[in-house]
Amino acid sequence: MSEKIVIVGQPNSGKSSLFNSLTGLDQTVGNWPGVTVEKKEGFFFIDDKKFEVVDLPGCYGLTPTSIDEKISLDYLLSSSPSLIVNILDGSNLERSLFLSLQLFFLDIPLIFFVNKMDVARSKKIKIDFEKMKSIFSCDIVFGSVKNGEGVDELKRLIKNNVNKKVCETKYFKVSDKVYLHIEKLSEILIKYKEFEKHPKFYSLKIIENDKNFVPSIFKILREEDLSKIKSIVDEVYKNIKKIDFLTLDWFYSLSRGIVGEVTKKEFSDKKSLTEEVDNTLLNRFFSIPIFFITFLFIFFITFFLGDIFSNFLTFLFEKLSFLLTKVIKGGFLLSFLTEGIVGGVGSVITLLPYIFFMYIFLGFLEDTGYMARVVFIMDRFMHKIGLHGKSFISLVLGFGCSVPAVLSTRVLDTPKDRIKTILIIPFIPCSSRLTVLIFLGAILFGKWSFLVIFSLFLLSILFAIFSGFIIDRFILKEKSEGLIMELPDYHLPTLKNLLINSYFKVKDFLKRAGSLIFIITIIIFLLSYFPKDVEGGFIKIAGEKIDFLFKPLGFDVERTVSLITGFFAKESVVSTLGVLYKGEQLEKVIASRWNKVDGFVFLLFLMIYLPCIATAVVIKQETGSYLYLFGIVLYSIVFAYIISFLVRYILLLII
Repeated sequence: MSEKIVIVGQPNSGKSSLFNSLTGLDQTVGNWPGVTVEKKEGFFFIDDKKFEVVDLPGCYGLTPTSIDEKISLDYLLSSSPSLIVNILDGSNLERSLFLSLQLFFLDIPLIFFVNKMDVARSKKIKIDFEKMKSIFSCDIVFGSVKNGEGVDELKRLIKNNVNKKVCETKYFKVSDKVYLHIEKLSEILIKYKEFEKHPKFYSLKIIENDKNFVPSIFKILREEDLSKIKSIVDEVYKNIKKIDFLTLDWFYSLSRGIVGEVTKKEFSDKKSLTEEVDNTLLNRFFSIPIFFITFLFIFFITFFLGDIFSNFLTFLFEKLSFLLTKVIKGGFLLSFLTEGIVGGVGSVITLLPYIFFMYIFLGFLEDTGYMARVVFIMDRFMHKIGLHGKSFISLVLGFGCSVPAVLSTRVLDTPKDRIKTILIIPFIPCSSRLTVLIFLGAILFGKWSFLVIFSLFLLSILFAIFSGFIIDRFILKEKSEGLIMELPDYHLPTLKNLLINSYFKVKDFLKRAGSLIFIITIIIFLLSYFPKDVEGGFIKIAGEKIDFLFKPLGFDVERTVSLITGFFAKESVVSTLGVLYKGEQLEKVIASRWNKVDGFVFLLFLMIYLPCIATAVVIKQETGSYLYLFGIVLYSIVFAYIISFLVRYILLLII
């Protein structure tokens, strides 16, 4: 029987890196029930004993202020793990301990892994290991996941600590009135089966008067116990003015006290590497140009490396089609295999290299700490269109996938900020849309394709800003507040972590290619094959009915139909084109049939129009209104049409 281990830590503590180090590729990536927040689970063995590991979303404390924190707390309360591995940032111990101290109230066995000791040493921070261990009376590992320091020792201690008696800190024992009252409350709550596993945690929530817990707790309590609890709470609050910050101040004062005892820092006038780099990257004159140059380079290198491997995959599929024509004599089966499978799904598979390299480079920017700076850089521009600086975090997430980007707006403070951000997110090209643009751009524009796609990237940002301006001025008027956020230290990510994370992104893409995209491709093939006496089948007939709408944009029937299937999944644009061009090599067909102006206009329209169906569902879910959903769908189609029409005729006049 395996033991369940959970990794808990604050954002930027190295939590996911530790998870990757423990599990390697023995992990699965899915979603938490009911939401699309990423869920990572894996396993590893110690002396033939299996340990299951769950990487919980980052949280700053056990009072949820975001969907990520709520997921982590709900899991800790409901799953009864055998052990919590709490990862702390050794270079910022005081902040990390704010969460660590709260974890003791869950009454779950606990180990500390103090990470980033290499960073702490570079900052001249010295930690008294033995002193810290004596304070907490639990096993603590000091190391660095990046360098592999301490990971083997952690594995050994995990085996020794599962289901071990819960440790505590002496700071909760010495004449601490708050803790003494929590113990009194626990003695009452432990009598109830609903609270018997975590009585101290629920006692803490009562003292905090946490509205997420207190009403439901009080409903369960018997009258005499409720009276006792209210009496204890009144005693706690006696002579305390700032009741709302009671436990907040308590935990921070405990953290400061512990850090004062166990750490020493040598002060220096010399600026740290992070400060030196930020002087340039956050400079009011250089920050924006550096941001655009960085993304220009990413597009260039993604094209350069992606082309090499994509061309190789195309060559393999060409050979496969050739072999099939030799083995199978004409008819439906040959058409199904060459046009439907190889021509459709095969075309999507050739996107893989672009997806892989794009995730590698975007992951590099994220892990170094640069993407957090991008949010800070863009804050003042967000306010010009009436958005909170936090909104840019959601927009940045949109470059990965629009669905979690929409869900991430839950951290915004006001409903109007949330709705404004949600309505702008579809204008940010997600990784699926970007990959299709990169693939088609490489065919149409060759060595200059990275500049073309970069120009589309810039246009997408301009369109998002313009749309935000319209929404703020005419639909949802509200002034947004300023931004306060943490900027993590810069550090070089490990190649192992980048490869593991990219591997699972590619794996997810292959699952989609093997399910939704495959189904769409087969449907398109059947509709294009039957009836046999009509060239192009039903799909051609249907396409010709609406083709007149897109003629002014220079689109043929095949492109028109691919845009319709793109609503279900953007990658299916490529598979649909592969099917409708009847198994011919897609790159050669596009290069010969599409002129560059109409090709660019198609890419522009594809970038702006319609969010995918998954995003549409989440927009409805998060706004609670079909009006907003239909509004953004209609607006994106009309806006895409008008912009594409104008750009086409301007280009035709110039070229």
